[in-house]
Amino acid sequence: MIDGSLDPIEFRPNGAELPRIYFLGAAQRMGLGKRLLDAALERARAKKLSYVWLDVMASASWARSAYTKWGFRKIGVKRNSKPMKDDLRDMIIMTKDVEP
Repeated sequence: MIDGSLDPIEFRPNGAELPRIYFLGAAQRMGLGKRLLDAALERARAKKLSYVWLDVMASASWARSAYTKWGFRKIGVKRNSKPMKDDLRDMIIMTKDVEP
């Protein structure tokens, strides 16, 4: 978690970025992602942050569905400036308010 990081769409203060997490096949669908997210939210709560945000590839519909199920909402799209295939360049920015 990167404390003090403004989301790249609304630029709200008092937030934190959740860096990408990837699991190899054998570790997928075991609830590990949700457990890591819950731990990050608890840390954000303890630090009295207002929200957390993350980016997810637009092509990763399964990941966006999981984040939506876990209470995240889309706030915008950011295009990655690094050279890469066009279908991988768009990043969906999602946020979740931290509840006290």
